[in-house]
Order: sequence, then structure tokens, then C-alpha cells
Amino acid sequence: PADDTPTGEVLIAEPPEGWLETGAMQTPAIRMAEYGPPDQQDGNLERITFESQTGKPLPDPIQFVLAVSRDLAVRCREFQDINISSGLENGYPTSVRLMICPEFKDAPNGQVVMAKAIQGNEQFYVITRRLRTPPLSEAGQPLTAQEMAEWATHLRGIMVSDPRTEEHSCPAASVEPE
Repeated sequence: PADDTPTGEVLIAEPPEGWLETGAMQTPAIRMAEYGPPDQQDGNLERITFESQTGKPLPDPIQFVLAVSRDLAVRCREFQDINISSGLENGYPTSVRLMICPEFKDAPNGQVVMAKAIQGNEQFYVITRRLRTPPLSEAGQPLTAQEMAEWATHLRGIMVSDPRTEEHSCPAASVEPE
């Protein structure tokens, strides 16, 4: 198949099994695809978004997720922000944060966001998994420990690779033969 990306860099990412595409956008500077489970219930709305940007200079992943956190904090009551990890993944600077908004100041709901930002050599990648919920009581946790582990494990499996380099090599199963 023809490769429609302008580079050899590849975001290796899949939505959770069974999820369906709910939206997509492509411009010369940005590509985005959003997915959600087929059966949303209980007033919750869960989505995962994959985004790649080509604008230069490419942002620093830590600064990027901190900016997302600051923007969300302004709109939330009792905001929580947790650094999950920051460092190199497959040779690329990467940062992952968990943000919990128990209740928006201007909306009758809360939100949990786990964002992963990866600074490639040619593109910047953002993977955002979010769950919109009814307002969260102080005692209530928006995700069970098992759900949190599933989110973290899923995001950990998402990576950028470049088949042209050893430093950013791709897992063997991810590179389709031409």
C-alpha cells in the first residue's frame, strides 16, 4: 500500500478493540482520528484521539502536556494532575499525564484525561484518552484500578518508530510488507 505520510516516521497505535471511528480530520499541518466504544452508557462518554502535527518547531512533550493540564485546571473544581511518565520511548522524548476534573465550573460534568505526547524528528504526536462523566463526588473515583491499568497499558503500547533507523526501530509485527 502507498504511504501517504510525508516521512518514514510511523505512529504505531490502535484504538481499543471494537472501538469505532467517530471523527477524522486531515490538513497539510495536522492529521487527527477519534474513536469511541460502540455502546456508551451511564452518561459517560469515552474517546481516544490520535493526532500528528508537522508545525515547526515541534513542541516539547513535557511542556505540551503541562499546557493541556493548565488549560483544564482553569475550567475545573478540585483539579488533580499526575505525571505518569516522562523520558525517552523508542528514542523519542515522551510525556504522559493523568488529569482529573471532578466537575467543570461551566458544565454539569467531570472528565478524566490521560494524554501522551511524543516528539518525533519530523512530527509531533498526541494521543488523548478521555472519559466524560457526571460530576464526581469527592469519594468517588472516576476509574477503577483495573480501568486505570488498562488505560496506562494501552497508552504504553503506543509508540513512534522509523524503519529507516536503528535508534527508532519498529517492532517486527508492525511493519507491513509492501
